[in-house]
Amino acid sequence: MTLFESERVWMLGKLLSQVWIPNFSNRLVLSPLERKVQVVGMAKLMCENLEVKESPTMWPGLLVCIMETLVPEDASKSKDEVEAQDNDEEEIAFDSAFSKLRMTGSGEQDPVPEVASETLFLAKSLADLCASQPGKYPNMIASALAGRPSGQKELQGFLAQAGVTLV
Repeated sequence: MTLFESERVWMLGKLLSQVWIPNFSNRLVLSPLERKVQVVGMAKLMCENLEVKESPTMWPGLLVCIMETLVPEDASKSKDEVEAQDNDEEEIAFDSAFSKLRMTGSGEQDPVPEVASETLFLAKSLADLCASQPGKYPNMIASALAGRPSGQKELQGFLAQAGVTLV
């Protein structure tokens, strides 16, 4: 491994473990396309990047981020709980220049048109990853999602919908 490659691995680890994963917020309002792109990108990074696959912190952290994107914790709360929480939060206002700029976009273009469904893509990517090293990843998945029973249940639904199993 060259010095450049070792620095790249170190920078990726720092970026994911100290910036992306701890500061990830599922509270962002994402359009369906933004959610799809985010999930596909994180799934590719999680399932195709050797450094991430071998990391005991980055891999589970990315899985939790993906599941928080697909299954927000607010989805399990009642409408009254969400409204009470929203009332406690600070209002963020945007000026009209920002609104005009946001609305003048030429429409969203899908950067991953070959992916029909982000949930099916995630399920198939995880199944392929698990098949490459049987027995390793199902335990990591279970421990990563241990604090999110709704995430475990939803992931099982994604796998069933894709017609794949994790080995």
